[in-house]
Amino acid sequence: MGILDFFKKEKRGSNLLASANMYGNSSGVRVSERSSIGLTAVWSAVRLLSETIASLPVNVYRMDNNGSKFIDYSNPLNKLISISPHPNYTTYNFIETMMSHLLLWGNAYAKITRNGGARPIGLEILNPENVEPFQSNEDGLIYYKIKDSAILSDQEMLHIVGFSYDGVVGKSPIQACQEALGIGMASQQFGANFFGRGANLSGVLEHPARLSDDAANRLRDSFATRFSGINNSHQTAVLEEGVKFKPIGMPLSDAQFIETRRFGVEEVARIFRVPNSLINDLSRSTYSNVEQQSLDFTKYSLVPYLRNWESELNRKLLSTKEMSTHFFKFQTTELLRGDADSRADYYRKLFEIGVLSPNEIRTFENLNKIPDGDEHFVPLNLSPIDSINKNEDENK
Repeated sequence: MGILDFFKKEKRGSNLLASANMYGNSSGVRVSERSSIGLTAVWSAVRLLSETIASLPVNVYRMDNNGSKFIDYSNPLNKLISISPHPNYTTYNFIETMMSHLLLWGNAYAKITRNGGARPIGLEILNPENVEPFQSNEDGLIYYKIKDSAILSDQEMLHIVGFSYDGVVGKSPIQACQEALGIGMASQQFGANFFGRGANLSGVLEHPARLSDDAANRLRDSFATRFSGINNSHQTAVLEEGVKFKPIGMPLSDAQFIETRRFGVEEVARIFRVPNSLINDLSRSTYSNVEQQSLDFTKYSLVPYLRNWESELNRKLLSTKEMSTHFFKFQTTELLRGDADSRADYYRKLFEIGVLSPNEIRTFENLNKIPDGDEHFVPLNLSPIDSINKNEDENK
């Protein structure tokens, strides 16, 4: 029995994906993966993580018998992942889009196209809203139902899983944190409505006489048409026939609108684990802690995503034979380089103890190699411990 046969059954297996796309919350604002991107802090955090990871070089490395590692430029997978995973987009576009899906939906999917020899030759991004993972009742394996399309096996799908309860399907951070995001979206909508009404709070029109419903509606609509909106703000109102306008509601300062907006930025920074300073909130930043925050961003925010990517690329794209000699790796050297003085001191120390050669240092700095630059040097006053013991034995 094939996969199509048992998928046609009434109970093909366990659906592992939450079906809701709009999440209700106490703020009264409907939150979804697509609507949340309208929150500026979410937009900034998603772009920060997606663009940073997409800008890192990724290659296929080969390890020889001596344990040395080098980029295997002759391996077709290196071209696939580092230059063009698909005819329609570059590696940068591919990783950036996949990361945005991972950050918003908790899952990123790409269909793996293979040649006749089962070698991967293409990666096609799939909309996470159109992919339904499920576990088969027949063999217990994971399959993917593509909306209005085919069913793919686990080896036909590159699936980057975010934070998960079962290790198989990621949890959407938007769904998990809908209350916090709802507050941020509600405060943003409040600000838009406030300024859209000419930065004037709502109020009551008082008339000395009793008005019919139609007359009251005409008076209200006429007043709103003339004095509401940005273009009508700060105009002088002329009220006739004893009509009085009494504003109601709290002043904006009392409502602590700015503080609420700032708190919303902090909440988003916590959700996506990015420093406030990197999404343009510098209210509590200094020169010293911004530098430390940047290092923490690399270590605690980027590296977990990179290891997640590398593990899935190794598992799905490498053959069984290649797994013992090859691996995918993102290069993070530039993120950890620091300033020029720190790098110079770092290189000098490693050069003096023979860890790095001049050409290796020049490679890290994107400089051309020099003749005879591959030689390693050590101080004359340093000797191997074994040679010291040997000399002592000879002198006895």
